[in-house]
Amino acid sequence: MKYGFLKVAAGVPALKVADCQYNAQQIIALMQDAESQTCDVLTLPQLCISGSTCGDLFFQSSLLDDAGQALCRILEASEEMSLLTFVGMPLLIGQKLYNCSIAIQQGKILGIIPDAHPAQAQQRWFSQDFPYEEIELFDESIPCSPFLHIQMGEAGIALIFQHEDSLMQRAETLALSGANILIHQACQSDLQGKYQGIKRQMQSCSQTLLAASVYVSAGMGESSGDALYGGHALIVEEGEILSEAPAFQINSQLIVSDINLSRLSAQRLRHSAFRQASITESLAISAESRADQEHLHRRLEKLPLVPKSAEEFEEIFNIQVCGLARRMQHIGLPNLVIGISGGLDSTLSLLVAVKACDKLGLSREKVLGITMPGFGTSDRTYYNALHLMKALGISTREISIKQACEQHFSDIGHDASQHNIVYENAQARERTQILMDVANQVNGIVIGTGDLSELALGWATYNGDHMSMYSTNASISKTLVRELVAWIARSEMPEDCARLLVDIIDTPVSPELLPTDQSGKIAQKTEDLVGPYELHDFFLYHLLMDACPMDQLFFMAQESFRDNYDKATILHWLKTFVRRFFTQQFKRACLPEGAQAGLLSLSPRGAWSMPSDAIYRAWMEALENL
Repeated sequence: MKYGFLKVAAGVPALKVADCQYNAQQIIALMQDAESQTCDVLTLPQLCISGSTCGDLFFQSSLLDDAGQALCRILEASEEMSLLTFVGMPLLIGQKLYNCSIAIQQGKILGIIPDAHPAQAQQRWFSQDFPYEEIELFDESIPCSPFLHIQMGEAGIALIFQHEDSLMQRAETLALSGANILIHQACQSDLQGKYQGIKRQMQSCSQTLLAASVYVSAGMGESSGDALYGGHALIVEEGEILSEAPAFQINSQLIVSDINLSRLSAQRLRHSAFRQASITESLAISAESRADQEHLHRRLEKLPLVPKSAEEFEEIFNIQVCGLARRMQHIGLPNLVIGISGGLDSTLSLLVAVKACDKLGLSREKVLGITMPGFGTSDRTYYNALHLMKALGISTREISIKQACEQHFSDIGHDASQHNIVYENAQARERTQILMDVANQVNGIVIGTGDLSELALGWATYNGDHMSMYSTNASISKTLVRELVAWIARSEMPEDCARLLVDIIDTPVSPELLPTDQSGKIAQKTEDLVGPYELHDFFLYHLLMDACPMDQLFFMAQESFRDNYDKATILHWLKTFVRRFFTQQFKRACLPEGAQAGLLSLSPRGAWSMPSDAIYRAWMEALENL
């Protein structure tokens, strides 16, 4: 385990029914494979040492003795392995036969989990209930319980026999007792549609219980006399399938993935059921964790705030549109005043505004778009703004801010040749003043255009573009704004508007507060100053959703962006993000209202609570020590 991730594996051995020595050989090969991939945990199917379809051969002492000898071979092979392995076998305890899962690591049996409620068909051979908490095996005293809980660092590991009728109830009991890794051992035969139901069950179980589910079932080596065993294996985290084995394979199969324990812990901390739960019924033991993992066996999304389907884009856009429409209804259907810069954010707000009017059956002329060219306005953004407003059929005005800003510089005694923060923020506040006053003129409200990424970084002028009367984009990250506008262009707009939107998407992100270059092009590019938004959105998502430590966040960013940025670049912008996220909280403490549409929000009204004077020393020291 490293950087808050637990590497888990599920293996389906190519076994032979009742040939325990052969099966041990196949199991050892899977263990060696998992160990070579620096896995922390490997789980194998029920009764995999003997096979689950031995029938009345389970009563034969020859089979049971051979299974014990096979277990000895497996223990010996595991002596130099850090891997924790769950292997299934029939075990005779106190003159009763039990279907057991044996937890082994480094040549030792850590514990035994018996199936205290075998399936109806298995009750022919295996006993119910289990009165012991400890048994003697190979001259060792071994912890033994259906509720055995193995603690491996941050991971709480518990096992469930998949056939149990009360599976969800048992899983809930184990989860509330601290298990965040649920091992599902099975010997399920295949029928039409059966595995799809199991897969949905695993997704639902892991999502509901804020856990990871590792499912593995008996494979093709089992008897096909009356049923076929497909050898399914599945690793799921919070409803997301991380890895899935191909079914119906002749050879052994192994799947590997990394479980984000920090994310699971952060989610459970927010959930009252887990905060208030008391540990019950479980018998706890410990296992050693490893720290030699270098790379993840799972794909991390580079753009975690960007949805994958058209349906999700449509849902986000509809929430924005309906949120604004509802506010308009409440306050008497006012006019909507928007500053249109020709950039992405104001474009999205404009698209939301016209769709809100369409939804309410109002003329688009109720939307008043104001373009306010200043010292840094480029021809590209200026004309895109004009053409887009015309194409959408809204009311328009053009008000230059140059003269007003020059007068303001004179009034406050600022040298206009000094292009500093005074020079930049005065322009932003002048634009906001114009919008607010025009809104009063036309009985309207000012629609805010700032996005989530800008709010996280504080890349907004306090009481300038930071302020509005209703904000449509406050939960929409910059990476999502770009993709959402692209989706709207493809699916919602006529060809002339779509072409304009594509050019706006391709325009460099800029506040355009500094003069253009000699050719009239944008000179002030935001991502050159504060860093790539794809990195900052990645940092924001994992800091808020996972509450992950800085070393893990840095590691995850390296894994995701190794082909885009070197380590030094990622670390530089991560430090920038942490510093700005803390120091700019005062701007987020007084945000305008706006319905949340994206996954995250920094609204001070319940979404994100943070004091403006918090110190970021601990976070920065962690980064300095990397």
